[in-house]
Amino acid sequence: MLSLAYGLVDSVEIEGKEYALNLSFDIVLKLSDLLEDDLPDALKITWGLELLFNGALPNMDIQEKATLLNRIIGECIQKKEDAPTVDREGNPLPVKKIKMHYSLAHDGAFIYASFWQAYGLDLIEERGRLHWHQFTALLDGLPEGTKLNRVLDIRTRKMPKGKDAAEERRRLKELQKIYALPEEGEH
Repeated sequence: MLSLAYGLVDSVEIEGKEYALNLSFDIVLKLSDLLEDDLPDALKITWGLELLFNGALPNMDIQEKATLLNRIIGECIQKKEDAPTVDREGNPLPVKKIKMHYSLAHDGAFIYASFWQAYGLDLIEERGRLHWHQFTALLDGLPEGTKLNRVLDIRTRKMPKGKDAAEERRRLKELQKIYALPEEGEH
């Protein structure tokens, strides 16, 4: 979460020692890609932490690393509203699947163009500098008329009704096919 009062999260405390984290948006996106890869969990965990710690990983066993990675994701990367809810005993409740209308991986060009259009920010030049929380705040705040928001409008627009709207329906179906997200498991 972006806090104007307290600044950006850029470290984590482990057994009383503070460790610097690299939470630039490109590193978090690489971590997300890594966690989706078809690799053994131990490799995902170790490589993920190496990304976040710029290779300066504390000496830990794999279970401690897994706990640490989950802690960093929960406390430093996910938005609070994205965190799973728990019951009174602290047991996670079933999480409802939310239909996402954009993909950070698939819509990269639209996001890039929208940041340039809205903020004059070249995301390629901002790699390693723009913090994840700054990136997500700017992404969430993209104004209407940006490329990403135009694509989202096409993806979510309801089909026009009425007998005179046949051509409009045909055109919208065509655009929705062009701008559709890949199905789960597709690339």
